[in-house]
Order: sequence, then structure tokens, then C-alpha cells
Amino acid sequence: MNMMCEDKIISSNNKELMDGLSAIEDYGRSGLLPALHLAHNLFGWVSEEVARLISDVLRVPIADIYGVIEFYSMFYSERVGKNIIRVCGDPACSMAGSYNILDDLCRTIGVELNSVSGDGKWTVEKVNCIGLCEYAPAALVGTKSHLDIQPKNFEWYLDSKPKPISRVYGDLRILTRNCGSGQTCDLSDYLSSGGYKSIEKMVKQFTPQMVIDEIKDSGLVGRGGAAFPTGIKWESAYLSEGSPKYVVCNADESEPGTFKDRILMEDDPHQVIEGMIIAGYAIGASKGYLYIRGEYFEAIDVMRNAIDDARCAGYLANNLYQSDFSFDIEVRCGAGAYIC
Repeated sequence: MNMMCEDKIISSNNKELMDGLSAIEDYGRSGLLPALHLAHNLFGWVSEEVARLISDVLRVPIADIYGVIEFYSMFYSERVGKNIIRVCGDPACSMAGSYNILDDLCRTIGVELNSVSGDGKWTVEKVNCIGLCEYAPAALVGTKSHLDIQPKNFEWYLDSKPKPISRVYGDLRILTRNCGSGQTCDLSDYLSSGGYKSIEKMVKQFTPQMVIDEIKDSGLVGRGGAAFPTGIKWESAYLSEGSPKYVVCNADESEPGTFKDRILMEDDPHQVIEGMIIAGYAIGASKGYLYIRGEYFEAIDVMRNAIDDARCAGYLANNLYQSDFSFDIEVRCGAGAYIC
């Protein structure tokens, strides 16, 4: 690429960066992750110039910005390859031969681990679990998942890969009733299976305490290791005097062998949205945050599209069904560190 063409691209990206930062400048420090993701999407890394621009717009000390970049493994303060290959090195994948695949990959491309190839196209990294354990050994090439990698296929990273089909087992399918078909359950499919019907009934016939009582009576517990009773958690938030209140849906599953949230988000996103709406009504929140780990590129896209569809259909809106209840959801993305 000649310098004039490259300068035009950089100039165009700078304008897009400024437009994006202007949209979140009121966020202050809480806009750091969105700002850094924006910079990486545009440039592939964060230069000193870009870091100072983010610092000025968000009014955050430059040292804090570099602290966030250094904390998250998917953020970079130095140039990396145009394409980043992240090979999983955690138990499921390493037992399936990912370390040999990693060695072969570096030899094939002609690059050392965590460095940039001579042509500037590639950076290869060994990373922690990427949530594709059922397809071990697995890797991410840019935003695309590569599954069941064969050790003798030395150019697997060049293959174009379709969306993986979730592997769902068992006869009792409640949470996963719409999962495993190979297709995302879109809004029309979700509505035809009874989706969102509970929202109108809830706001017209139930008080928040009645919803909480239903959840407590059901015996529903959290899906994490603690299995904390959901009804008790919601009731504590409902009775809290603090304001405003928020629903935070934690999809930052990063323990090796854990990918339950990914399957729900990729295959049945509206079920996640409906659950957050119900939680918001129960605790008195008008805003929800869906925090998705940075390695889940497919899930991030699917959830954002589903949220847009839910807004257009009026399920994320002000004064739902002419009630006093309003609710909306914002997706926030991690960047390669296990937070919660």
C-alpha cells in the first residue's frame, strides 16, 4: 500500500474514532472499554496519539488508560500483525494437542510466539480458555472460530469457517429448547415458540414482589458454582434503597470447560433478553448491562442484533404496555481477562 493511500485510511479512521468517542464522552472512566475496543477495531492497536486522544475526551489520566491496556490481553500498545491467531492452551485443548499445533503454526508462518511476521500479516499467541472446549483443539483467527483443528493440516488458519453448531445433549430441554439446530433463534422464531408473552402478563398482572415470590417458589438458583438462590438475590436488590438500579448479566465465563452462556447467547439470544427484562421489572431497574467476554465474537454480534430487534419490536422500550416500567440493555465487552 502506498503512503498516500495509507494516510487516507488513517485519516478516515481518525474521524470515525472521534465520532465514536464523542458518542461516549459523557461516560468518563466507564467508557474506557468501549473506547479501547473502538480503537482496536479501527487500528488494531492503541498508539500513544490515540491513547492521549481517549484520555482527553473521556477525561481519564493517560496512566490509567495504559493500565487497562496492560491488564487485558486483547489490548495492545504496540503494533501487532494484521491478523491475530489465538490458540487455546488450556486443559481441554492442550490435551487434544494444541501445543503441537502451536509449534507447527509458528514454523509454517515463520513467526515467533507473540511477535509479528515479517510481512506484518500475522501474530500468533497462546491464550487461556476461549470457551470452545467441546471442539478442542480450537483457536480464534481474528474474529472467526476454528474448531477440531487437525495437526497435519498446516494451513488450517487460512480456511474460512462457518458458525459452529452447538452440541446440546439430553432429552430434558428447558433452557436449551431452541439450541443446537445450527441456526440462531431469531425474533419471529422466538415469538412463535411463546417468547416474550410473559412480559405483557407481568407488567399488567404482577407486582415486582409477586414476580420475586414466583422466582423464590420455583427454587431457581444461579448457574455459577455458588448456586445462590435467585429470588433472594432479586429481593435484596428490590428492597435496597439505592438508586438507580441496574441488571448486570454476567457472560464472562472463563473457567476451563465452561461454555454454557455462549450456547444460549449464540442460539437463543431473546431468551437472555427476556430474562433480563423480567429481572429489571422485579428489582426496579430501567437499564441492564450484558457483559460478554471478549473472545465471544459471534455471541457479541448475535446479542447486539437481537437487542436491536427487540427494541424495534417494542420489548425494550419506555412505558412497556402503557405501564410505568421502562427497560433497555447495553452490551459491554471484555478483552481477555477473567473478571467475574
